[in-house]
Amino acid sequence: MILSSIILAAGLVSRPYITAADFHSGRYDSHQVHINATVVDAFTDEADPAYVFFVLRNSGDFIYAYIKREFLDCPPEDLVGAEIAPWGVVVPPKRTQINPRRQAQRFYDIPNHEAFVVTRPAPNPYDLPDIDTAADCRPAELALLGRRTAHGAVLAVWNVGKSILIACSNRIVRADLASADPPSVGERIVAAGRPETDLTQLNLSRAVWRPEPELPAPQPSEPTSVSLKDLLTNKNGRRAINRSFRGRLITLTVPVRSAPDNDLSGRFTCGDGTFTVTVDISAGTGERPDFTPGDTVRVTGIAICDVDNCR
Repeated sequence: MILSSIILAAGLVSRPYITAADFHSGRYDSHQVHINATVVDAFTDEADPAYVFFVLRNSGDFIYAYIKREFLDCPPEDLVGAEIAPWGVVVPPKRTQINPRRQAQRFYDIPNHEAFVVTRPAPNPYDLPDIDTAADCRPAELALLGRRTAHGAVLAVWNVGKSILIACSNRIVRADLASADPPSVGERIVAAGRPETDLTQLNLSRAVWRPEPELPAPQPSEPTSVSLKDLLTNKNGRRAINRSFRGRLITLTVPVRSAPDNDLSGRFTCGDGTFTVTVDISAGTGERPDFTPGDTVRVTGIAICDVDNCR
């Protein structure tokens, strides 16, 4: 039986400063280390909202880090562009019984509030360069840019307020919002987010926004009557999304294929047996449409090409 103990030596744990190359080498697996980095992306873990993930850039390479949301002093999106010098543990890429989900690759575990040190706050996101400056970048290069901005009037709000379409001076930009607190259709705004591409156009992901009422007011437009075939075939008559209608106000007269969803989106499908489209009414009045599958309806709204970004 041990009745007493004597501490022979005590000292601080050594936490060396390492680079991204050191981090990925495996030499520091399970060690406590410091890393100087820039936050290029931040998002809440969809599987466990108690955690936040960061994408950190150091010496031209990237590190994925995570921390409990309660250890942050501000919303995660407010840290994009900040320079930080946290310490944490390099978690090797292996699965364990204790934590099987986060071990698909090497991660950086920032353990508490004191370990998360901001050395330079993030810049004002609305002062950053326009998305046009990313027009010639390849998908892999976009990740290095950081946030970009889009200025214009909101054409559409969908996906229960998580996505908006912005009519800028020379392009139409989809912005997927960091939080479901969208602007109104017609409101003039500036949005700031990470530039990403669906390999056809540039979009903004995890965007934040603010009103910008001094922008020119949008010009009213009359809807264009189109058919499903017009929307879903190219000039050669082959099946393809006709992107020339993207962002335009259109009217469809089509049979209903499914009843509206019971969630906030109220989505339903329309089709003629050959072509099918999805209608999202989440930005509407909230009233449930009074129709059943088989009815023919006239639908007027903004045409949206909702394609996942390339990652």
